[in-house]
Amino acid sequence: MAVGHGQCHPRHDVTQYALLGRGVKEVAIDMQERPREAVVLRMVREQNGLSQNAVGFIAGCSRTWTSQLEAGVMKPAPERIARLGSRLDPRLMQLAVRMVTGGAFVSPVLDGDAVDLHPAAVIAKCIEELEEALPAAKSLQRLLIKPRLARSEQELISAAEERLQPIDVERVVQVLTTVMAMDEGADINTYYREHDRKLVARGYTREGAEEGERVKHSVTR
Repeated sequence: MAVGHGQCHPRHDVTQYALLGRGVKEVAIDMQERPREAVVLRMVREQNGLSQNAVGFIAGCSRTWTSQLEAGVMKPAPERIARLGSRLDPRLMQLAVRMVTGGAFVSPVLDGDAVDLHPAAVIAKCIEELEEALPAAKSLQRLLIKPRLARSEQELISAAEERLQPIDVERVVQVLTTVMAMDEGADINTYYREHDRKLVARGYTREGAEEGERVKHSVTR
């Protein structure tokens, strides 16, 4: 999926970690030699001008912990990385989510040459992806109602591409939401909080419902 014109090939999301003074190619090579968390932690630490001892202190560990992690000889617990993310840099929080989910729900930064982040271009791309998603969903529906052994080889080949279409939609919609927030000068988190309230109001989720009831009762008292 590309946002804008042309094709934007994924770069294993190394671009989102290409921090101050480091290029995409250099980061990609580094990630081939060391674990992702080792590369990311070192770059975030250096960008923030912190010593290994300081990062270890923030994580509730020692300098040795930071040193071993950056060398790639130890795999950290996601909870430690999340703690650093909440206190040091949000990118580490994203890394913690990736470590837990294996990459699901964490979108790469779309900063390739084919990307056009003008609101009109993003909206056009969003419409394009939505239009492509409907026939893909119908095709997958026809496939899934068949027993596994009755599915032809050609159907399985087509499904391999079609099953990625929902992810195309998910990611371009995330970009659209971000661009809208930037255009309005708004905090994108307010959009998601509003959406959470809508889900609770429509009975799609119980999360937050109890808190809403407490607030309502406190107001009516």
